[in-house]
Amino acid sequence: MSKSGGLLNIYRAFAKRHMVLNQSLRSGVLIGSGDFISQTCIEKKKLGDVDFGRTCRVFAVGAMLVGPHVSGWYIILSKMFGTSGPVSAFQKIAADQLMFAPYILAVTMAGINTLEGHGWEFTKEQMNLKYTDILLTGYKLWPAVQLINFNFVPVKYQVLVVQCVGVMWNTFLCWKAHQGVNKI
Repeated sequence: MSKSGGLLNIYRAFAKRHMVLNQSLRSGVLIGSGDFISQTCIEKKKLGDVDFGRTCRVFAVGAMLVGPHVSGWYIILSKMFGTSGPVSAFQKIAADQLMFAPYILAVTMAGINTLEGHGWEFTKEQMNLKYTDILLTGYKLWPAVQLINFNFVPVKYQVLVVQCVGVMWNTFLCWKAHQGVNKI
């Protein structure tokens, strides 16, 4: 057996035994990656100027808030609407976009602001300035992604699909969340 095959088997066993923890850590890595990409590619920071503390805080929001919420949400969607078929997919998309998307965006923005040391008044101000724009931008991306995801991807891989597309989304979200915000 090759080394990579052994590592893959170890990962699969870990992922099966610790599904939520695995998805939470993966979510943290992917949202943290989005922040790093935001800082280097959009904000045009040189590597020496990247705020790695910010990336770590965003990682923490992904791992402690976003990952567990998304994992639990997909379990709820499957129990409520089943796991396959076009009717199930459309029901899941409607619930996901109308109930979960507004909620998880608020949780993510509040989590980022909290870990960056901003108070409730600042967070409310940022939500008033940015929330609707971010949510509407998400509505341009996520329904199409979820249509494919809920129709063609096995349930056990649906969070992974969302997280992979999420790297691009997280890059945008991190840029938008930090746009015009001075570091405390």
